[in-house]
Amino acid sequence: EPRDLVYGTDACDECLMGLADDRHGAEAVTRTGKVYTFDSIECLARFLDSEGADQPVHSVWVTDFADFPNLIPAESAHYLVSETLPSPMGMGLTAFGRMADRDGAVNSFGGDALDWEQVRTLVRDAAPMGPGNHGGHSVAVTPPGDESDHSAH
Repeated sequence: EPRDLVYGTDACDECLMGLADDRHGAEAVTRTGKVYTFDSIECLARFLDSEGADQPVHSVWVTDFADFPNLIPAESAHYLVSETLPSPMGMGLTAFGRMADRDGAVNSFGGDALDWEQVRTLVRDAAPMGPGNHGGHSVAVTPPGDESDHSAH
């Protein structure tokens, strides 16, 4: 099971920034119970493709934007990528526990609905980032398989 994130105290295990935005945190829990904390969905996804690939990860969790600070399973969350709803690392990725909440956010902020695998692909295809490299703050996002221009959102 996940543990509560401690905003203002916990640091991101991927980018090393402190956790500050209580609507975008995430966690990975290993089979041995070790908890890795993240300030954003994109940091969690990057971790899973780098160091996390070598870890016996049991579960991954994201904060429900509509019901924060509750953590929900990443695989079953409903995601929004939007340039007008910022996330800590700048990709505009936000998670929701209920599809209706995500769809409401799409109507309010614009952007595109994604599932967990599309989020993983989007982050994997974005500019690389590692500890101390915060280059992801200005990443332009285009959902996988969507070549249209989203700048009007």
